[in-house]
Amino acid sequence: MGGIFDFILFIILAAIGYGVFIILRMLFYRFIKMEATPKLNKFGGLVLGIARGILLASLLMFILVVSGLDYFKVSIGGSYLGRRIFKVVPETYSRLWNDLVSKIMINERLNDRVFTVQRDVSP
Repeated sequence: MGGIFDFILFIILAAIGYGVFIILRMLFYRFIKMEATPKLNKFGGLVLGIARGILLASLLMFILVVSGLDYFKVSIGGSYLGRRIFKVVPETYSRLWNDLVSKIMINERLNDRVFTVQRDVSP
């Protein structure tokens, strides 16, 4: 029963995080009005789009693994590319925590559950 609650809470937190970044983007565009050259804009959009796609794919894999179904753990752990893409979310979380959030929220601690989930998927 705990797996389904982890799954639902993870989806809620991911949606809230995504919403925060949408609001930040809207505020940024409202106050800063600049545009890059068309070629730089296209290339930068391509690079950011690929990075965003990999992060989203990793997040979806993480959500599926947190759901508690062993099929997803075995499928992602046995996949050549799935294992590598799956590692993006825990590594991003770890870097953001160590480089930014831990300095702002001094009394909070790193969530070790993320790395427990990552170890469950490793072959």
